[in-house]
Amino acid sequence: MRSILVADKPGATRWAEKLAAQWRDIPVFLEMFPHGQVIHIVRDPRDVTASYKKMTYEPWPTYLDAALNCKGAMVEVPKLQKIHGENRILILRAESLALDLPGEMRKICQFLGEPYVDELADLDRFSDIKGEAWRTNTSFDDTRENYNAAAPRWQNHLDPEETFLVELICQPEMADFGYQGSGLDITTLPIDRLQEIFGDPWFSSRLSHYLVHGQPIQGYRTDPYKTEMEIVFATDSQGAATSNQSRRKPSRKD
Repeated sequence: MRSILVADKPGATRWAEKLAAQWRDIPVFLEMFPHGQVIHIVRDPRDVTASYKKMTYEPWPTYLDAALNCKGAMVEVPKLQKIHGENRILILRAESLALDLPGEMRKICQFLGEPYVDELADLDRFSDIKGEAWRTNTSFDDTRENYNAAAPRWQNHLDPEETFLVELICQPEMADFGYQGSGLDITTLPIDRLQEIFGDPWFSSRLSHYLVHGQPIQGYRTDPYKTEMEIVFATDSQGAATSNQSRRKPSRKD
């Protein structure tokens, strides 16, 4: 694979791969590709959790494991950047990309050693792999009307106890990346809901692993391809395809 893809010959074409929840594999990638570079994008963990809450078929409260994935990335990637150098790992904030796309694209081009052109920050010129107009990849809509607003959604999509839990797990790294806390008063939170969260077998096992080993487990319980794609492309008992319109996302009580 390395001999096929490594770009070390005159006229070689730069290629890129987009992956999520793969920060532990960064050292392997950099070793495999001596000229390879990594661009890691950090997002407010509360918005990550709100997005995962909306799109996943995981029941409550297991989807709160998204906070542990954010914690792992925010802790480990800066360490890797110090080890491998800022010329090989660039860390950006998703919110900064949305608010100042031209400025952030200039950073990316400088990092990659590529010339910056205005088209790189012109959303109207973006297209997908089929050459069709690009649409944002979001759990909330498929348009880009609000892309530049970068407005946080977690206030309207996370319950107070969920917000408290994410902030509890992801501090002080949230502050290090410039994300301000909500200022929630723990005495106002429903104790029974907090007990239910910490009593969930899946979530408590992942949290215990982090507390014991100091490193969250990378990834999620649900394999998106095997589980959620089976829901999207479901078949009935006779093997005939069924419409995903007839299937609903399970509620918290399902």
